[in-house]
Amino acid sequence: MAEDLFDRALVLVMDGGQTLLANGGEVFRVQQTMEIMAASLGVQDFHVYVLTNGIFASAHLPGGESVSLVRHVPTVSIHLGRVEAVNELSRELAAGKLGVV
Repeated sequence: MAEDLFDRALVLVMDGGQTLLANGGEVFRVQQTMEIMAASLGVQDFHVYVLTNGIFASAHLPGGESVSLVRHVPTVSIHLGRVEAVNELSRELAAGKLGVV
């Protein structure tokens, strides 16, 4: 995976996790969905730790260098439509219907 695609894949995974968490997604489901999305996009050695107000993630670049990402996720309001939209995106990624371009 090229470094540019890798970066965009990580941003997509983090954005998805942040959207889920900020809109009422359960911590366990956020973590699980992010792991599925990362695997579906070919991100190697992806590890994520989700709290109720933050996400910590790490992965290895194709050359072996590691990358760490941290996001503070303040509580906004519960919007289950957004949660469903990210879940559908994750399902389509896992089925191979989508990718990062």
